[in-house]
Order: sequence, then structure tokens, then C-alpha cells
Amino acid sequence: MGRNKYTDQFRRSVAEAALEEGATLKAVGEKFGVHPTLVRNWKIKFSEELDPGDSKSDEIITDADFQKGLTAAQRGDAAFEAGDYATALKEWRPLAEQGDAIAQYYLGLMYATGQGVPLNYETAMKWYTLAADQGDADAQCNLGLMYATGQGVPQNYETAVKWYTLAAEQGNAPAQSNLGLMYAIGQGVPQNYETSVKWYTLAAEQGDAQAQCALGVMYANGEGVPQNYETAMKWYTLAAEQGHAGAQCNLGVMYGNGEGVPQNDETAVKWYTLAAEQGNAVAQGKLDVMCRNGDV
Repeated sequence: MGRNKYTDQFRRSVAEAALEEGATLKAVGEKFGVHPTLVRNWKIKFSEELDPGDSKSDEIITDADFQKGLTAAQRGDAAFEAGDYATALKEWRPLAEQGDAIAQYYLGLMYATGQGVPLNYETAMKWYTLAADQGDADAQCNLGLMYATGQGVPQNYETAVKWYTLAAEQGNAPAQSNLGLMYAIGQGVPQNYETSVKWYTLAAEQGDAQAQCALGVMYANGEGVPQNYETAMKWYTLAAEQGHAGAQCNLGVMYGNGEGVPQNDETAVKWYTLAAEQGNAVAQGKLDVMCRNGDV
């Protein structure tokens, strides 16, 4: 349910800029619109990967530097990023009460996950709704999830679809994926595989692993699209490489059956094992059968 405000790719790009010769944390922060403290943190985090010879930042940011010229919203961002939820709450609550949608979203997230505050779905609903009514796509998506699961509010699939749709139309990938599921199983809307494929595709193209796996299933089964094992393999592989256990298991099935690829028990075992190590019961069962049949 978290806000994907700073993706790993964005953080890596910031770190790369910070590692360039002559770069300063302040200049890089201004370029990317983030506080120098975050630049420093990401530089340290990715430095081993990007430049093994530079594992620590030479620049020191004092507490006075940190506070100077920093807005309440930025202080809240930095505190949340660092796991200092008490400070984040202190900075964001006044902003949220003044109508700031991003601060309202974050308060909703904190109450929904119990970060820095006691877990309280009803209060999370309050803040998510205020942010969602202002058009915040992440809040709309999370509000849809709470209606779909009945957290803090009576379960209502139709209302979940309403909020998912508003977020999905803004390009929010998790909402697009969730909307694809609602159309696939007919919750809150009439079942419609073609519409499901539409939303799954939009999310999958943004790298959403759940949508990629689901789209693979649709192509493998010919639901909403002509059956195409090769395309199913494409989407399963993209999701599996992100660590999606269901996709890893499904790849094992495809290699085991020779669907979309030449039959290959060794590769099937590889993917089943990766999925099984994450607790996927189907993959564990498949491995057990292959072991008993002497295929491993």
C-alpha cells in the first residue's frame, strides 16, 4: 500500500549523479528536487554497486544544514525515508490538517500500516479519503484496496472499482493491476476478460510484476486474447525475474510441459525451486512429484 514516490531507478540515478567527479550533495539535490540528506543516503546505498571504490560519502551534513531552508514537507519526507516516523508525523499532521493532499496520503499510510502510530484503519480511511477527493492517485488506489478488503469500512467491491478506476486513469500501475483483477473475476463489475487484459497490460508495461504474471496467465489460457504461449512466457519471465513466486512457478510449468519453449526439466526445476524457496505450495508440490518420478 506504500507510495512509490522514489523508485529504485530514481534513487540509482540520483546516486550516479552524486558519484560524478565534482558533484556536491546540494547541487544534485537541487537538480533532482530532493533534500541533500536523501542524496547522501542513496549515494551510500548504491555506491558499492555503482563505484566499488567509493562506499561512503565524504560530505557531512550537519543538523543545522539539514534544517536550513527545509520546508515542513521536505522534513517529513526525509524523516519518513529514514524511518523516523515520529518526526514525519509531527511535520505532516499540520500540513494534512491544512489540506495538503500528499501529507494526508502519508498520514493515511502511517495509520494503515501502524508506522509511528497505533494501527487504525478507520483513521487511515479518513486521511486517504481526504487525499483521494483531491485527486491523489496513490490515495485513490489504497482507498480502493481498503474497500475491496473491508479494512476500516464495510467491504464494497463497487466502491473499490470506483477508486481503482480514478487512480488507474491517472496511470497508477497498482490500481491498473487491481482493476484488471476485478474485471477478470467479476468483482464490482461484470466479468470482462478483454477489459481485464487492457488494464493488466497498462500496468505490466510499467513493470508491475503482479500484472505481468496475471497477463501471462491470460495469454496462456486464451482469456481475453488469443492463446499464445510465447507471449505468456514473455510476461511470466519479466515477472519471475523480479522475484514473483507465482510467475516463477508458472515458468516451471511452461518448461515442464514444453509450452512456448522447448521442454526442459532442468530449467523447470530451476524455476520451481526459486518459487518453492519463497513458500509457493504449488511449486513445492511440483518439485516433490518430479523427485518421486526421478526427473530431478
